[in-house]
Amino acid sequence: QIKGRTIRVDHVANYRPPKDSDDIDDVTKALHAKGCGVKTPPHTSSDSLSEDDDGVPVKKQKGEVCS
Repeated sequence: QIKGRTIRVDHVANYRPPKDSDDIDDVTKALHAKGCGVKTPPHTSSDSLSEDDDGVPVKKQKGEVCS
């Protein structure tokens, strides 16, 4: 319920995606197979070590002077 009104989304359960026809060109087939999202670079262990060291602040003991 939103503001005292009931919102129904029953029509979503009956949704059928359109059928793929045989007249799809090669570019469209490649897009369906590969996708068009952003590719993230692979995560390597050497990068994770340097990121962890830079992101964590070092605590200083009382009386220690910054130089």
